[in-house]
Amino acid sequence: MVLFVVKKSFLTWQLGDKKWTKQNYELGRTHPDTEEYIDKAISCKDGIIYALTTQSVAVIIDRKSCGTLSVRSLDFPRPRFSETIRLEEELVESRGDIYLVVILYVGHKAIQVAHVEVFKMDLYKKVWVKVESIGHQVFFVAQCGSISLPATNLGLKGNCIYFSISADDLLYVFDLEDGNLSNYLPCPNLATPSFTPFWYLPNNWLVEIQKEDVNTVPKTELKIEMADNKFATVEEPVEESIGFRWINLPMDILRSIAMCLHSSADFVNFGRVCKSFASSIPQSPLTTQYPQLMFSNRTSLCSFCDPMHNVTYCFDMPDLLGARIRFSKDGWCLMSKGDYSMFFFNPFTKVTVTLPDLPPKHSPNDGFSFTQVPTSPDCIVFGIAGIHEFFVQILYLHLGEDAWTQEYGENEVEFFPSNNNLVFHDGAFYCLGAERYLGVFDLRDDKWTILLTPEPCSSTQKNYLVESDGEILSVFVGREGNIRKDAKQDLFSDVVR
Repeated sequence: MVLFVVKKSFLTWQLGDKKWTKQNYELGRTHPDTEEYIDKAISCKDGIIYALTTQSVAVIIDRKSCGTLSVRSLDFPRPRFSETIRLEEELVESRGDIYLVVILYVGHKAIQVAHVEVFKMDLYKKVWVKVESIGHQVFFVAQCGSISLPATNLGLKGNCIYFSISADDLLYVFDLEDGNLSNYLPCPNLATPSFTPFWYLPNNWLVEIQKEDVNTVPKTELKIEMADNKFATVEEPVEESIGFRWINLPMDILRSIAMCLHSSADFVNFGRVCKSFASSIPQSPLTTQYPQLMFSNRTSLCSFCDPMHNVTYCFDMPDLLGARIRFSKDGWCLMSKGDYSMFFFNPFTKVTVTLPDLPPKHSPNDGFSFTQVPTSPDCIVFGIAGIHEFFVQILYLHLGEDAWTQEYGENEVEFFPSNNNLVFHDGAFYCLGAERYLGVFDLRDDKWTILLTPEPCSSTQKNYLVESDGEILSVFVGREGNIRKDAKQDLFSDVVR
């Protein structure tokens, strides 16, 4: 049987039929004020047809003995997705199981892919179960139909989702194993993480991690990925294998050696040779002169890439499980988990500073930043979200307060915060708009203003703010990855030049 699902009706054809048969259907659960109909359908090997309605309700299309079709709702609760502005859902049948692939988008126009999540239908418990792996299968997902194939037969890497979107002509590949999103054509092999990576500048982290008792660090906790992209586990120190003269080197000599190590990889390995080497780490603050690129795909695995030495450090951090990095500064990460929970986390000291829950009616797509490290009494956490073209929602919290302050700023022009970082400078937070404006919230008088640019300067999805030597710089990146324009904010006037 060939089945077409159209609005409120089915079109069917079987071998031998001379014309299509049309049959109307009723969902039976449609709210009078909500138009709902079957939007997507797939066929399984056992002949059962599963479908999704426009309200994301899973249904079964049953075929009666008389040849007519009926619709039966499964009444599954909707799976819990990550926060997003827009999403697309597609059904996939794989080896007799039904999967739901959810593509999440971010940005003002919601055309930038942020993440992909996969859920498996559990008919016994009547729930969608989130899965982290589809085994050696490859899903090819499209609105007109999706298929699952074994990767070994195709010469492809398994556990991946292939799809395209209407906003461009790229082919996207999402790897469920590491959470990386790659695209091909017209720019092949431009791999990016599921959530934009953060440049993380360690602050004394090399000191803190080396001072731990090396025997308390599991072998699997630290891995190093070298330039050939192979993971090498750092072995636990075996003091018996080290000559007596090395263990008993004078402390001042060990410290001198440590201070001569400029590579982060060498410094980490030096401290893990033995307890004597670890205790020789200098007590004075030791910081790198360049940032580390931090990756986290909401699992407990967190990676730090050293761009100068082409080395990646991978740590197992259970505190990061299910959490999203919102902002990073001076060695601290501002994290969110679920709809309301927020906290500070230092990946290397593993210190956590909890914050009050976010207000119930906050926008889930806030951009966040903070003024100083959470160990400072002057630390202020700030968030902003566009809820309407002429209004923004503003949240801020002075560390130590019991609740967030929530305000609404009125926009003199149409303004949506762009999908990028906020910058704090001289008592104010700066937020780049999706089109051509710069929003500023001054903490000294709680005033929200929009600064106009003298000419259009637009890059909806890829624009960034940077504070450098007392100036605010903006960088606009085009679709092909080329820098399209930069602008400098004159802090003494209301224009961007």
